[in-house]
Amino acid sequence: CLDTSGAPLANAVGHSPFLIKPNINELESLTNHKYDLSPLDIGFQEFFDSASFKNVMLEDLMDLQDLGIAVICVTLGNRGLLLYAKDQIIICDAPKVEVVNTVGSGDCALASLIHSLIKKVSLLECAIYASAVSSAHVNTMNVGDIDPDLVSELTGKVKYGIFKCPKR
Repeated sequence: CLDTSGAPLANAVGHSPFLIKPNINELESLTNHKYDLSPLDIGFQEFFDSASFKNVMLEDLMDLQDLGIAVICVTLGNRGLLLYAKDQIIICDAPKVEVVNTVGSGDCALASLIHSLIKKVSLLECAIYASAVSSAHVNTMNVGDIDPDLVSELTGKVKYGIFKCPKR
């Protein structure tokens, strides 16, 4: 499982890590493309229907999967996260909380994703849990200090959209 950026990320993707977790800026740097996430402000389907997703991001994600990367999780800041695995893309929003400190939130998303994958829960449950944990984390000043009750509350508030990827 890989969470890095820049040259180390670019060098590592060719070695088929099982999972990568770039944030949106790191993915844009890796692919040399800029993605328009603004349709997410309207809804998940509007994003999936957007030219930026269908003509650019989807192709880039599929190219990365073709390198042998089984799971791609892209954190989208206050817009949530995107999880791509097994020919589907799941986007989860970030439940709204008071933002106290964002440092380490991507790490928390990755840790919770790995935890869920080890437990062999569905990909949808993995994505929802990662989004809830990451959102709960920004609500605390201490890195890694997450209120499990807040995670439980936020898990029920995560909204999501699912896109079935076409076969190549």
